[in-house]
Amino acid sequence: MTWYVYRQNNSQGVFTKPALFVAVEVNATGLSAEEAKAVAWARAGKVGVEPYAKPYCPCCGERWSDYASEYKERPAVYSESYESTYRDWAKQDKVPLALYLHADGTKEEVMP
Repeated sequence: MTWYVYRQNNSQGVFTKPALFVAVEVNATGLSAEEAKAVAWARAGKVGVEPYAKPYCPCCGERWSDYASEYKERPAVYSESYESTYRDWAKQDKVPLALYLHADGTKEEVMP
């Protein structure tokens, strides 16, 4: 299995649902890297991760990037040094810290 992680940009100074980070697990067996990324992107899009989602900010840019970080193991979505900052942002904007979309179709929200 391969995980793809999408990070949200705080366009206009706020984060929106579904989460600050969305991690998508893909069974990439038999798929090219490009095909696996397309599957991950399509699944992320179904929960609201879209590169042109509103609000767009002319100085901050797009809400979501279509670039995903790739992991072979279930990723931690934040590092220890940033944990409190990310948790504070998630609490302030009332969004989950992370949303994991598992290959079996289950979803796991990580609340701050």
